[in-house]
Amino acid sequence: MRKIIIIILLFFLSNNLTNINSPNTQSKLIIQDKEFSCTFSKHKLICHDIELNKHYNINILQDSVILSMAISDIDYDGTDEILIISAIDKAIYGNDFIIYKPSYVKEEIIMQEIYRNDFTKIKPWEIQVCNLDNDNIKDIYVGVYKSTPMFHTIENRPFFFNFDGEKLIKKWTGSKLEHSFSKIKFFDLIGNKNDELIVIEKLDDSREVISVYYWLRFGFVKFAESYKYDNISDFQFIEINNIKYIDVFQNNNRSKSRIHLKGNKFIE
Repeated sequence: MRKIIIIILLFFLSNNLTNINSPNTQSKLIIQDKEFSCTFSKHKLICHDIELNKHYNINILQDSVILSMAISDIDYDGTDEILIISAIDKAIYGNDFIIYKPSYVKEEIIMQEIYRNDFTKIKPWEIQVCNLDNDNIKDIYVGVYKSTPMFHTIENRPFFFNFDGEKLIKKWTGSKLEHSFSKIKFFDLIGNKNDELIVIEKLDDSREVISVYYWLRFGFVKFAESYKYDNISDFQFIEINNIKYIDVFQNNNRSKSRIHLKGNKFIE
């Protein structure tokens, strides 16, 4: 029986939701219908205009560094916003959640800060943008490390927000999946036009599984769970002949298994 959990790509098949949690990750940035490739390095964004072959090094933080970044058009105006978790250099957890609105003026990229909130108390470590219910409102996932009123153990939690142009609105911050988790990605694996939450979960016997959850009104339904693996280091999505696969990497990417869904069961 499916379990309802009352409680949250970087990828080649993406749907214009770009999540960048490594300084080496290239992504697409759209500003007023103009396309740039973009990554980050500590205090600054590094953007490349392919058409003009021009590089931009944009300093946006002074006393902190970029811990995690997501790029998405969260207000559907044709220009991407840049969402950042800032941190003290070399810190594991972040401080401020910041949203920037870029503009392109006279062949220069200008960044305007449109939102800032101090998240220090909830120890944020990751930010991504997704669309859990295909309602034309982008969902903002923030991975945090804390306890909650109902779950007193301090561990990774998935918090979700929406942004109304002025402030964050809580979508879901109860945040307990079936098991503790280490890595989350978002992708329409089921084919229902919504992003599913796909996550590495650690079981009681210390082995790990890839689990798929989908959003249902006020919480998540666990749709599928993979075989048990030892030491999952990462996973990524790939599509071959219209079949969506997950490549599961183990032991620091030294071994790989390829799985796909058939109904609500994973097949290797």
